[in-house]
Amino acid sequence: MRALRRSSDDRTLAQARQAERARRDAAGVLHGDEQVVVVALLRVDDAAGTAPVLSVFGGKITTFRKLAEHAMEKLAPYLPALRPAWTAGAQLPGSDFGDVPRERMRDEFFARYPGIGRETLRGIFRRHGARAAEVAGDGDLGEHFGAGLHEREVRYLAEHEWAQTADDVLWRRTKTGLHMNAAQRARVAAFMGHA
Repeated sequence: MRALRRSSDDRTLAQARQAERARRDAAGVLHGDEQVVVVALLRVDDAAGTAPVLSVFGGKITTFRKLAEHAMEKLAPYLPALRPAWTAGAQLPGSDFGDVPRERMRDEFFARYPGIGRETLRGIFRRHGARAAEVAGDGDLGEHFGAGLHEREVRYLAEHEWAQTADDVLWRRTKTGLHMNAAQRARVAAFMGHA
């Protein structure tokens, strides 16, 4: 494995973030027509006859789609059948409410499950949107693991969103791991091992 070395790219990333901070006023509002171009550094390393390695340094969750498209652009020379980017106009799963306002769909979801606590329903709706009723099903949510995460949602994530491990559920799909103690996280891991 090649050792990391300092390069001008490292400074470019830091300078872009510093420039963004400098253009914000005291209220955090960004001023000017300039946009920060560098939010992450992507580098492809390859050696003759070996598979390329894409390294991503930095990035923000709010720019994940653009970062993913940029990553695919970097890998395009190695993937000749790669199709053009398409995600800019695509709805995320659960975000297509059709002609129904989001608030109305949420209220109807809450009304459909009067026996389930409002906080639990709020969490399910926040995580799954238009698919929340599919997650809640008949209303029998099964075991409560903590932080509003129930057995039924874990099963849904495994069956529909390719969650295979507790980390997939707790950190990658729901972030409920942030609000659980170690014993609760361990219980989800044990459940995932037997589900």
